[in-house]
Amino acid sequence: MRRGLVQAVLLLLVQTPLAPVLAEQPQQWETATVLSQKLTSDSSTVFVIAGAHSYVWQESTRSPGLDHFVVLVHDQTVHDQVKFYRDGQRFVVLDDQGKKHTFRLIRAATNE
Repeated sequence: MRRGLVQAVLLLLVQTPLAPVLAEQPQQWETATVLSQKLTSDSSTVFVIAGAHSYVWQESTRSPGLDHFVVLVHDQTVHDQVKFYRDGQRFVVLDDQGKKHTFRLIRAATNE
């Protein structure tokens, strides 16, 4: 009886630290087309279409200046594509240099 209890305790001690690692799923990257971006001194608001959905995302900063934001619209006549994944109500966007930027969801709609 005691041996079984010791084995159970050891199993729990080994599994507990591994649980978050085993539960972690790889990110499901998606592609979106950026239709517009509005930069202000404290936020960047982006309108994108990703398949059957449209999103308005916002990236905020407490640091003054526009150099803290990712610029997704390089030419107003060309709609650049960006890679992103969802993390709850947050969207993580990959910039040209591979750096991740976190946007919060402002609005979502289904395209018809």
